Amino acid sequence: MSHRNSSPAAFIRKSMGGFVAALACVTAPATALAESQVPQELQAGFSLVECVMGSQNQRYTPPINLASQEVYVSGTGQYSSCIDLMNQNINYGNFTLEGLGSASCVLASIPTRNVVTWNDGSQSIIEFVGGLDVKPLGQSVVTTLGRVASGRYENALAIKTIVLTNIPGIPQCLSSGVEFSSGPVSLTLLRLF
Repeated sequence: MSHRNSSPAAFIRKSMGGFVAALACVTAPATALAESQVPQELQAGFSLVECVMGSQNQRYTPPINLASQEVYVSGTGQYSSCIDLMNQNINYGNFTLEGLGSASCVLASIPTRNVVTWNDGSQSIIEFVGGLDVKPLGQSVVTTLGRVASGRYENALAIKTIVLTNIPGIPQCLSSGVEFSSGPVSLTLLRLF
């Protein structure tokens, strides 16, 4: 995978400037996922598209266990209930994802490449880097940052939140490992310049 000018991490560091603190507000408990809002200071003139509901299923090879190891992740999903104020014909997108990185039941860092096919047939290739993982009440709320590497919304900042419910316990991590996960997902694309 080649990058035209810089890596996704460098792009985010360069583009985010004073928005880092505001982005912390994006992570929300699972019960508020469908109603979560990007902070007001990020909305005015910057928001390209918001998909507040959706679902994602992913598979880990090899299964994740307590020991950190290199893991390949692949998955599919749909961003639904999307709003693009500049193009009212965009209202959902199906996506595939894949990535390779270090993961265990305790800590994971797997950059992923997501290919979103919007309902009008256009595509966005989004490269996500690490994320913030919080675990309220037996759930895992993961927020990842990235950028649209090519296609529709190219160079936009991407914020993706997935809520993984029914997090496996220690017995599964010690035995067969975690092979699948799924949950509701949301996506926000922002233009910061």
